[in-house]
Amino acid sequence: MAGVALGAMKVRATLHRLVRSQDPRLSQRRLLAATLAALVRQRRRGLVLAAPMLARLPATGRAKLDLWRAVARALAGGPPSPLPPQALQATQAYREARARLDQALWSPYGRGRNYEQLLARLRQRSPDRVLLFHHHDSRGLLPRSWIQALLACQRAGWQVVCSSSRLQVERAAELEGQGVWLAERTNLGLCLGAYKDLSLLLLQDPSVVAGLRSLVLCNDSTLPLAADQALLSQLAAWDQAGQASEAPLLASLTDSAERGSYHLQSYLLHANAALLQHAAWLRFWLGFSPFGSKDELIDTGEIGLSQALLAADVALRPAYPLVAGLLDDPAMGEELQRYGIGCPHEANPSLFAWQSLLARGFPLVKKHVLFNPRDNQPQPLELAALSRWISPERRALLAADLQELFVSRYAP
Repeated sequence: MAGVALGAMKVRATLHRLVRSQDPRLSQRRLLAATLAALVRQRRRGLVLAAPMLARLPATGRAKLDLWRAVARALAGGPPSPLPPQALQATQAYREARARLDQALWSPYGRGRNYEQLLARLRQRSPDRVLLFHHHDSRGLLPRSWIQALLACQRAGWQVVCSSSRLQVERAAELEGQGVWLAERTNLGLCLGAYKDLSLLLLQDPSVVAGLRSLVLCNDSTLPLAADQALLSQLAAWDQAGQASEAPLLASLTDSAERGSYHLQSYLLHANAALLQHAAWLRFWLGFSPFGSKDELIDTGEIGLSQALLAADVALRPAYPLVAGLLDDPAMGEELQRYGIGCPHEANPSLFAWQSLLARGFPLVKKHVLFNPRDNQPQPLELAALSRWISPERRALLAADLQELFVSRYAP
């Protein structure tokens, strides 16, 4: 074969060199390597016959032919040539390799489009407090009330990372201009998939985790109803409590035993330094699968995380615990009864006791409360009831956000 020998070891070494010459990103190298290995394996006999001719061809401008020319030249010991991306991406081998990488439970890179750059930033800056905010909207809309809250967190010393599969260009530019980092990812696994991938990304480098004292995981299932200081005060309280404890702690705003299992609600979570270095934290995120229905993700993700940490003797700390609310606030019990909820394990306080929570200083309101009434049960129009809880200085801001969310929810 005119100097081209297709021994397995030589093929692996050659493809390794060729892949390293194409792209500095680790995830792309893995994808290219898997694709090329499959293509060579599938066409091994034809490549043996055609390689001498292909290796001598000049560039043709025909993507598929130039792809095989580059492979043949590399196997013949020639200098690496660029691999035409359109030819690679059109192959079944590429699609299968892409799917395998997307579904790898142990690696965040298949689902994250810029995670290598994000990890490089984390290594360079080594922040001590990170807040991940996961967002998804069919139009790329991010409510302005959340933009203000995220920028307030950034100014307060948190390194904010906004994770999204689609974000309007002007709003992305506004966040980046104030130091917020964007994490671009495929919308797999909803917010829990994003939590998994960022947690695993942080764990790629022990020095990054060692420098962290607080990690907040939150999502856009809520709106920040109160002034920004209410959220900042809660984050500061968690940060201080986490530093004061040598034991691992997972905190949240609310808890529930809905679906028959005790758990912290995952729309806003805080992990302290001891938890970030705890084996149970890594073990859970490595094993959690972001592939499934919304109900499956809640069962195995939101509920599964709390159950796994309880089994490892990790403390779970809600800021507004259900039991304390029922004991101390008669309005909470009355509100739950209006929904026909008579047992604590049936209660989801963020949905069915939201007004009594707001009366006690709760900083958020769930969007589900406002736009998705409880199935088959008569209830008041919650969006109308929201008005009394909005301060005059935030009314215009939140009214505009609610109008945009209303359009997005029922847009194509």
